[in-house]
Amino acid sequence: LMFLLKLDPATGSEMWDVVTGEVDPSPKVDIAMTPATVRDLVYQNYMNGIAVDRPGNVYVGGYILQNKEGNLANAGDAWFKVLKFDTNGNMVWHSKTVEATSIGDQAHGITVDHDGIVSMAGYVAGAFDGNTLAGGTDVILMQFEGNSGATVRSIQIGTAGDDEALGLANDGLGNLYLAGFTHGAFGGTTNRGGYDAFVLKYDQMLERK
Repeated sequence: LMFLLKLDPATGSEMWDVVTGEVDPSPKVDIAMTPATVRDLVYQNYMNGIAVDRPGNVYVGGYILQNKEGNLANAGDAWFKVLKFDTNGNMVWHSKTVEATSIGDQAHGITVDHDGIVSMAGYVAGAFDGNTLAGGTDVILMQFEGNSGATVRSIQIGTAGDDEALGLANDGLGNLYLAGFTHGAFGGTTNRGGYDAFVLKYDQMLERK
């Protein structure tokens, strides 16, 4: 399960809280929820990022792993997830994302820009959403439409080694700043040994700046 808590900025007292989770987040299959099905389809929810837009809507992002009778399932039984809540804590939508490539795939950073485009960053261990795996783990950057939660676009970038994105921010002008670490060398840089930190800049269309 995941939780979301809103505090009064003046007093620190709780204004509202939300506890939610997934039983079957698959966008492809509708499953009849019998008691036996619920026992077999338990999901671990990890929400690692939070962002707030100007009207006060809240976006949380992360990933979900399927747990069948106490054992994590094989690759494909994982989903990236973004949820939107209004200012009163009511869920507006939850994203219908494609399956991740491995139970090791993770999403960490999330941000929303002035046009309402929600961006989420993380890493994957396979070819994701029609993209190509460079090797090891690759950085993934994907966007959602703020009003509906529909997937807008995604890119996958990486080197022959492991590359992971852990933070994401926007500058109010539509540009995105992606931070993480790499075991290789991005865009003409030289790896200094082991894992190097990186910061990459993209525009709203996910073109490298």
